[in-house]
Amino acid sequence: MINRVLQKEREENYHYNLGIGDLKERFYNAQQYVPNNEFNRAPDVMQPLYELDAYTMTHDYYTHHLNNYDQDNVLIMFGNSIYKHNVKCNTHKLLFQTKAKNQYTSVIVNPLNNNQYVVNTNKNQLVLYRDEEKKTKKTYKTINSQVYTMDWYNHKLVTGDTQGVLIQRDFRCRQPIFSKMQCTSRICSLKWNKTGTTLAIGQEDDKVVLYDSRTETIRSEFTQHNAAVKAIDWCPWDSRLIMTGGGYSDQRAYIWNTETNGIVQHYHTNAQVTSVKFVEQDKQTIITNGYSKDKGLQGNITVWDYKTQQNIKVGYKTQQNIKVEYEDAILSSCFTPSGHLITLSNDESIRSWNMINTIQKKKQISSIKSSLCIR
Repeated sequence: MINRVLQKEREENYHYNLGIGDLKERFYNAQQYVPNNEFNRAPDVMQPLYELDAYTMTHDYYTHHLNNYDQDNVLIMFGNSIYKHNVKCNTHKLLFQTKAKNQYTSVIVNPLNNNQYVVNTNKNQLVLYRDEEKKTKKTYKTINSQVYTMDWYNHKLVTGDTQGVLIQRDFRCRQPIFSKMQCTSRICSLKWNKTGTTLAIGQEDDKVVLYDSRTETIRSEFTQHNAAVKAIDWCPWDSRLIMTGGGYSDQRAYIWNTETNGIVQHYHTNAQVTSVKFVEQDKQTIITNGYSKDKGLQGNITVWDYKTQQNIKVGYKTQQNIKVEYEDAILSSCFTPSGHLITLSNDESIRSWNMINTIQKKKQISSIKSSLCIR
């Protein structure tokens, strides 16, 4: 019999000075819980690997505070400071810091060159840094509005602002702006597909728009959401599928087939959807929740595990769901290729979760139960 008890004892607190005051780090023992009896069901609630206090974060639903950097690093935006955080070593490096009165609104790194960054400020400025030491930079004036979302494909950077203006840039050119489009409302989220041919646009007027970059026309619109759409992710194993999530008045997440424009799967989360993630390993999806009338549902992380069915139009069958609860709403999340989910919540905390190991452990327990039943 496997007999382990979850250790909830906290380790000694550590303090780091990141230029924003003391950053208190609270470590939890990361041992996985395994029930005393293999036939018992694994618990729904798990603990984060560690927590960080983010005292100067921006409390804003529309802000994308976190962004991928590479295999084990993420970019974290704290008001007027941006840090690079290593999720495995739990180390931090200050990259950029602006004046106290200024605030960063978005940050992204070039996937082809992770020494090239683009940041936006609340002073309507877009700044291109060409290395981490900030020795070379170029500042561009945005069009009388703030940019809260960006996405990069190869050398194409697309930005969306509060006035609904979509701009594509190529910084290799002397005149980087090569395309503009006016959307019907504020742009909340942008996401290129794997081939860079289709751009998904989440808007404040409850729409999800698919923009074809080859023809520079709108390919499709999804209008089933009843609130602003900030959460968008393309499926890595099936380029036809995209997942979107709506805000507080909607509380739903959908998986769409972009060829037929039909709904493949629908989730009613009973809470604001702040991010959705496809995880290619074992074909899983992750939904994070913000505010809810039901405080017990506020700040949940739900992982859905799928098994492919023969009819692709039907999609995938739900196998299990893992629920992670916090004391406050999640505003942003970022999933690293190494399997760590980094979340930032409204209680001014950053948490790291090893989601892949958790799912594998639950699968292992389930398989043990099945084999013992067969015998």
